[in-house]
Amino acid sequence: MKLSKSKGIIAALVLIIIVLAASTIYLATRPAPVAEVKRIQFGAGGPGGTWFYMVGGAATLLTQEMKGKYIVSVGASAGSVENVRRVAAGEYEVALAHASTCYDAWNGVGTFKDVGKRQDFRMLCAAYLSPHTFVALKDTGIKGMQDLVGKRVNTGPPGSGTEVASKNILMALGLYDKIKVSNMEFGDAGMALLDGRIDVSCMSGAPAAQIVEVAAQKPIYVIPMTSEEMDRVIAQHPYYAKGVLKAKTYQGQDEDVPTIVFMVYIIAHKNVPDDFIKEMLRILFDPKSAPFLTKAHAQWADLSPGLEGMRALKIPLHKAAVEYWRDKGLSVPAELIPPEMK
Repeated sequence: MKLSKSKGIIAALVLIIIVLAASTIYLATRPAPVAEVKRIQFGAGGPGGTWFYMVGGAATLLTQEMKGKYIVSVGASAGSVENVRRVAAGEYEVALAHASTCYDAWNGVGTFKDVGKRQDFRMLCAAYLSPHTFVALKDTGIKGMQDLVGKRVNTGPPGSGTEVASKNILMALGLYDKIKVSNMEFGDAGMALLDGRIDVSCMSGAPAAQIVEVAAQKPIYVIPMTSEEMDRVIAQHPYYAKGVLKAKTYQGQDEDVPTIVFMVYIIAHKNVPDDFIKEMLRILFDPKSAPFLTKAHAQWADLSPGLEGMRALKIPLHKAAVEYWRDKGLSVPAELIPPEMK
C-alpha cells in the first residue's frame, strides 16, 4: 500500500516536471509578441471640402512614416465645431479647427454658449491662414456684399466652421436676416450653384474642390468685401483679420479679392501620447514632406508654429508640443504652458 502511494507521488512529480519543461520550451521558442498598433482619428470635414483632402493627405503620410506604430485615419465630420467637440470629448485624437471655434469652446461662448466650456483639448500648430469667400456665378449680377439681400445663400453644413464664419460675417453686416439661408454639404452646394438652386456658396479655405469644379464649367465671381465691411466684422470678432483670396486661386479669378481671413489650427486631446504628438509634428514640418502634403492640398504650404496667434487666444499647447517647439529653439509664451506642466 505504501509502495503504491510512493509510486503515485513519484508519477505526479514526474508529470509536473514534464509540464514545467514543456512550458519553458514554449516560452523560449514562441515568437515575440507583436507590438500593438495604435489608431488615431484625425478630424477633417465633409467630402468635397478643403479639409477632407488636406487630412486625407496628412493621414496617409503620417501612417506611412510611423511605420506601423500608429495608423492615422480621416475622421469625416461637419467641420470645425464638430471637430473641437469630438476632440474635447476624446472621440478624435487630433483635428483641424478654426481659431474662432477654439476660442468659443475654451471660453464657453458663441457656438458653445449652451454647452459650456470645453477645455480638454490642446493646441499643436497653425495649419494655414484661411480666406472666407462668398462665391456666385458671374452672370448673377452680384457685385458686393449688399447685393446678397433677398438672395439664396448656402452658409455651409451645420456644425461646420464655414457655417459659423458665414453667420458671424453676415450678422455683423446686418445681412443674415435678409437672405434665404440653406445649409447644404459642400459638394451639394457646388451642384446647386451650377444649376441655379442657390445664388451664393460660402466657403472657408481655398481652393475648395467644389468651387474649382464650378469654375471649370461656368464663370464664377468671388464677392469682395470693402475695408469698412471688414472693420465692422473684426470689431465684433477680433480673431478675424483683413486679407485676400490670392489671384488665380480659381479659374477666371485674375485679381486678389479682399475678404476676411482667420487662422486654422491643428488641435489634440490633452491625453494623446507624447510620442505621437512629437512624431506627428516632426513629420509634418520635415521639408521632405512638403511635396507630398502640398500635392494633397496647396494650403499645407502655409504650415507654421503659430505660437503668437495661440497666445492671443490664450489656449495652451499640448505638453509634447511645448517640448517639441522648445527643442526647435522657439520661445514658448507662458500663456501656452498647459496645466499638466505646472
